[in-house]
Amino acid sequence: MAPLHRWILSASVLALSGAGLIWALSAFSQTSSDFFLHGSGGTANPPTLFLDRAAPVATTEKFKDSPSVNFSGGNPWKEVGTWPAQPALTNGTLTALSPVHVWLGLQNSNDQGTNFDLLAEVFKNGSLVASGLTRCITGITRNPASALEVTAAFGSFTPTAFNGTTDGLSLKVSTRIGTNPDNTKCAGHNNAVGLRLYFDATSRQARFGTTIGSPNPVPTTLTPNPLTITVGATGTLAATLSPTPTTASTLSASSANTGVATVPASVAFAAGQTNVPVPVTAVSVGNALITVSLNGGSATSTVQVTPQPPTVTSLSPGTMTITQGGSGTLTVTISAAQTTNTVVSLNSTAPGIAFVPSSVTVPPSQTSTSITVSANTPGTAQITASLNGSSVTSLVTVTPAQPTVVSLLPPTNPVTLGATTTLTVTISAAQPTDTTVAVSATPAGIVSVPATVTVPAGQTSAPVPVGTQALGTAMVTASLNSSSAEAAVQVTPRAPALVSLLPSPLTVVVNATGTLTVTLNAAQSTNTTASLSVDNSNVLQIPASVTFPSGQTHASFTVTGVAVGNAAVTATLNATTMTTQTAQVHVIPPPPTVVSLLPNPLAIQQGATGGFTLTINAAQVADTVIPLTNSAPSVLQAPGSVTVPAGQTSVTFPVTVLTPGNATVTASLNSTSASATVQVTPPPTVVTGLAPSTVTVPKGTPGVLHVAVSPASPAPQNVSLTSSNTAVATVPATVPIPAGALGADFPVFSVGEGSSTITASLNGGSASATAVVTSAELVTLTLSPQSPTVFVGQTEPFTATGTFTDGTTKDLTTSVTWTSSNQTVATINTSGVASALAAGTTTITAASGSINTSTTLTVLTPPALSLAPATATLRVGQSLTFTVTSAAPADVGGLTVTLSESGSGSVTVPATVVIPEGQSSATVTVTGASVGNITLTA
Repeated sequence: MAPLHRWILSASVLALSGAGLIWALSAFSQTSSDFFLHGSGGTANPPTLFLDRAAPVATTEKFKDSPSVNFSGGNPWKEVGTWPAQPALTNGTLTALSPVHVWLGLQNSNDQGTNFDLLAEVFKNGSLVASGLTRCITGITRNPASALEVTAAFGSFTPTAFNGTTDGLSLKVSTRIGTNPDNTKCAGHNNAVGLRLYFDATSRQARFGTTIGSPNPVPTTLTPNPLTITVGATGTLAATLSPTPTTASTLSASSANTGVATVPASVAFAAGQTNVPVPVTAVSVGNALITVSLNGGSATSTVQVTPQPPTVTSLSPGTMTITQGGSGTLTVTISAAQTTNTVVSLNSTAPGIAFVPSSVTVPPSQTSTSITVSANTPGTAQITASLNGSSVTSLVTVTPAQPTVVSLLPPTNPVTLGATTTLTVTISAAQPTDTTVAVSATPAGIVSVPATVTVPAGQTSAPVPVGTQALGTAMVTASLNSSSAEAAVQVTPRAPALVSLLPSPLTVVVNATGTLTVTLNAAQSTNTTASLSVDNSNVLQIPASVTFPSGQTHASFTVTGVAVGNAAVTATLNATTMTTQTAQVHVIPPPPTVVSLLPNPLAIQQGATGGFTLTINAAQVADTVIPLTNSAPSVLQAPGSVTVPAGQTSVTFPVTVLTPGNATVTASLNSTSASATVQVTPPPTVVTGLAPSTVTVPKGTPGVLHVAVSPASPAPQNVSLTSSNTAVATVPATVPIPAGALGADFPVFSVGEGSSTITASLNGGSASATAVVTSAELVTLTLSPQSPTVFVGQTEPFTATGTFTDGTTKDLTTSVTWTSSNQTVATINTSGVASALAAGTTTITAASGSINTSTTLTVLTPPALSLAPATATLRVGQSLTFTVTSAAPADVGGLTVTLSESGSGSVTVPATVVIPEGQSSATVTVTGASVGNITLTA
């Protein structure tokens, strides 16, 4: 029998209070008011819910019901309702919330005794701003007149701005079965039909308070930063205000260093003015930090006060004479020393006469610096120094300098004996009259030169004729005014010429050498070099040149044969007239010999074809046939001979392996040979397939794949396994293949939904299959409670829990199909709630697809109750004991009886009394409260 306490609600009330968090922000003007919960379109669950600041005026409350709540399945929050406010109602920054007040009742009196949690959430445009939670609310009844007032205090939150046009504020209220702070269930039932929220009446003023702040203007910037002004001058800083001020006011201003710069203590501004000028007066050199402040905000800027700009006061000496080619020094002076470098501009009226740089720098803390003046050509030039609108001048005169010899060119000059040459002497500057330059030559007897040469007036150079007398080198010197320049003149013999290049023709074997001799027409006083070239460097290698020692007419050089063929060698001598001589060289090949047979060894698998490369020492003019021998014809098939084509040094030929084993192949020619070993191994075992190509299993269920290998191995093998997506399916790292076997099965473990590629690999062979994991499938269903008993008129909620292939469970109460085998005894709705109609039994079944489970529901006739004594008289304040008797003993869990009173007076009586399990009666004490006739009903 189901205990009757499921019909009862406790009368205790949990009253909670709290205060919203209020910020005292000088940057905001605060306004506090309440938002009231309203509804339109009906009293019961009105379709339109909204918030405004008008208090309710109706006397009849409206109500909004939540969906059913159940602690099982995670005890989810169920929304009671959401009340939005028009955007125009919220303009500014939400800085504080006071607790929400609501009135709560039950949708079904059978849920009396259920405890609830209440969650209030405030949103901006659907985004959570703040929330408040009240837990384990008791004492909620079905009677609207006894609706319970409950509050929920909001937690702290970040101030949130609303624009008053598109931003919407809303309140969402939700409920669930009551919980303790650790989210465990508090006392009471596990489920209920639902919670009812009363609002929108003078007696049910459901509401919460808000504090909205409008931002005050504050200074955001002070520009320019820095501001630079000179001593005694004034400047202006601009303070930017945001947001735009709506009323006129004043900025506070201050200087951190009034000895450097000052500002007024306050600066007035008008309503709507966002840019406020702040005047600054420079007092002395230095830096000062200027600060403006308003409404708790401030901005700063640095004022840099600099000294008055300097001027130039002198450029000394006022006149100066410099010899051409020399330099002089001027001194520029400024009005006062500065803290940084001072750049003074310079100018020359004739830079070609007297040159100065474009500027000069006076260092910090100094008042003067020097200027270098370069004298270029005779004449006069005025030098001017300028700074900040001031300037000074000095007159510079450049006088001519005595000429000097600056060069005698060319510095070296070869000339053949019997010929003449010319040198050029250059003096430092053109002169107004002819200039005589002395000329001499040492040692004497090699060249002849005049004693002097004349540089004409207005010119800077003159030719120096040089004649030849004997072989050798002489130094020619030009002298003037203690200056001189020298040039070397080398007298050389007549030009050499080549006479012959012998022998021609010359025969050379490949990789051997031969000798050629080249002859000159006459011996030279120094070594003489002839360049060498060959028309076919692929056939013959020669040196780049050959040298004739001084006094000799013959020189020999070595040539080397590189490849068979013909080549022409040419000797070239570059003299006054180019001469050449040519010789023909024939390069012939050496006798062929065997150099190598590669690779050695050659490893190859049975049934495959390999190849060897046979190399001889040199390419031949005709084909070369080389015999081959094979030590093991049963293991290896090879040709009896191979031919190296004319002009080549190697040939490649194939061999075919027949059976595992070793064989040696040998090539022999002209008493030379080369051998190579062939190692024939059986083929390896490789993966040839993976079946089936696709295996599909639900999550939590293993699949099986079969890997095939070939050929069978005489020893056990391990095939490597991988999964491309281990979050979907996993496999063992390897699967063993027994010796002699051609395959093996292995499991595929399903982990998550999706697909993964399973790959098996061995010795370079691989195969793949796809593992598809579908969602977990239902395996079993269980019902709760099992075999319950209820009275006619009661309801009994059932819960269907499914267990799936991956071991997870899920509440399927609302998704299974419910049936009652005897609907005259009890019916059951789609939510699993059975309604008892008549005494008897019925089978309750829950089904999902092919999975179903059942239990028996027993419906009994409620036992008759009696209350004794039937009548009694007692005074106010007196107590009397009554006995409640049931016609049948109480079932498991006892029998809870509800007591109520009615009449013109009142008594104090408990709401319920429990008849213990197995007994038929219980006593209850009643105390008189007020005079009158009272009817007590059980």
